[in-house]
Amino acid sequence: MSSIREWELETACEAVARWGKKDFRLFVKIGREQFEDIRFIEQLREHLAALQLQPSQLTLKIDESTIASFRHKHADKLKELCEMGFRLA
Repeated sequence: MSSIREWELETACEAVARWGKKDFRLFVKIGREQFEDIRFIEQLREHLAALQLQPSQLTLKIDESTIASFRHKHADKLKELCEMGFRLA
């Protein structure tokens, strides 16, 4: 995952934690390279755990083209994100 993309995700998680609203949800754009990174889900879990956030507090915006071109390749990853409680847009 590129350092700028990881920084964006970390900053978004920190903002949600700082605002402290359990019913607040933040949309975070996930780039193709970030989504394809094999550590992507692991890094999401680390950020959430470190800040005591729930996946339902983030909505992951994944480009339509990323999903369309790799839906078979990444179907398990999409399913895992949904099962973790993330909302996808």
